[in-house]
Amino acid sequence: MNTNLKNIVLRVVYAMIAIALVAFLTPGISARGGLKTYLFAGLAVGIIHSVLTDMLDIRDSATKRGCSGCLISALVLYLTGMIVSGFRVTIFGALIGSVVIGIVEMILPKSLLK
Repeated sequence: MNTNLKNIVLRVVYAMIAIALVAFLTPGISARGGLKTYLFAGLAVGIIHSVLTDMLDIRDSATKRGCSGCLISALVLYLTGMIVSGFRVTIFGALIGSVVIGIVEMILPKSLLK
């Protein structure tokens, strides 16, 4: 498998796992529709996060950027909830979910994505 394609697939799977954990652990975030919803939410999170970090010239994750990183993650979650059918996010859920994403990013091995 091409290295770039492998990296993209791993990033989408990584995002799907993070979203599934966030949806399970966070009040105010729900996902209905099974694997399809997680797939589209993972793709949307990746695209929205990439666009926002490019626009704001930010390169670090929520765990490395502190409060601003958490707010960006909350915005990404909230926008994803507006775009993806079956994925619902309240403002409070987005704020709590961004903290959970920071914890998940510390646990899941990012070294696979290099």
